[in-house]
Amino acid sequence: MIVGFFLIILLAIFLGKFTFNLTRDIMWAGFSACSLLSLYFISIILDNNYYVSFITSFIITTLIAALFILYKLDYKKIINNFYGPTNSYFNGLKFNITGNSSLFFWAMFLASALCIFAILVSRKIYSKMKLTRGKIGDEGPKGERGELGNTSEFLNSKNEIAYLNVIQKINEIIEEYKKMSVPPIDYIPGDEHLKNIFIKEEIRRICYSHEFNKMYIESIEKFRELKGSDRKCDSENRALNHTIESIKLFTSKWTKFILKYNKGLHFLESPFRLKSDWEVLYITEDKMKGLSSNPLESLNNKFKSLESPC
Repeated sequence: MIVGFFLIILLAIFLGKFTFNLTRDIMWAGFSACSLLSLYFISIILDNNYYVSFITSFIITTLIAALFILYKLDYKKIINNFYGPTNSYFNGLKFNITGNSSLFFWAMFLASALCIFAILVSRKIYSKMKLTRGKIGDEGPKGERGELGNTSEFLNSKNEIAYLNVIQKINEIIEEYKKMSVPPIDYIPGDEHLKNIFIKEEIRRICYSHEFNKMYIESIEKFRELKGSDRKCDSENRALNHTIESIKLFTSKWTKFILKYNKGLHFLESPFRLKSDWEVLYITEDKMKGLSSNPLESLNNKFKSLESPC
């Protein structure tokens, strides 16, 4: 607080000297310095939560400032203009003639006072809000883990099971790619390596497509015709597993093909990369390998593509 008071004294002296150099009036210089000191003391009153004293002192300071400005005006000219035949004083208010007695000046004075008041109050509110949150204490002991709930219908659906299995397979392929790279690429085992939203959404579309459900139903009928368990759930599980493995087969080919590109891993690990981004991801090294300019377009011809039903 002592340092702040010392700094405000220096600023007040500097402001007073600056005002004196402009006006050559010692009274205006003192008014500027005292105004700055008054605002400083008013802010301290507010910081100490003396709200009534703050409002009272602010109003008194504003009135004193207004009275000082009135004191510096030419009273005789104002009175003569007010009672004169042309009533030029009110014409000055109406047409906003430049001068301290104009309506524009006093409107700006009032607006400035309200603005300063709002700044002081906002500063106080902000400082109070920073203290509204209590300090975070030490972490308490961990309780016992509750009972495992039932699997949600959504996660237990054949389509979502297929989607999660395919994503896991692709993550395993990417992990193997990092492991076999020269030099090996650091990775966290079991981490989610496939982060590309475009690829993941296309895989989700395939796993929830009509073609996927049709393949699953046809597989159920085939397994029922084969010798084995007569249980319905057994044929359904085998059919789902067969369908998922079919999806894994060509999605694995997609992944391995994309990883042949220099920026293939970057594409698969970047959440917001799109098909059009290969205009900048395709480099000379890929061209020397004989790879096409866009791996996703090449998938249309080589394997079942991302944009065609499975």
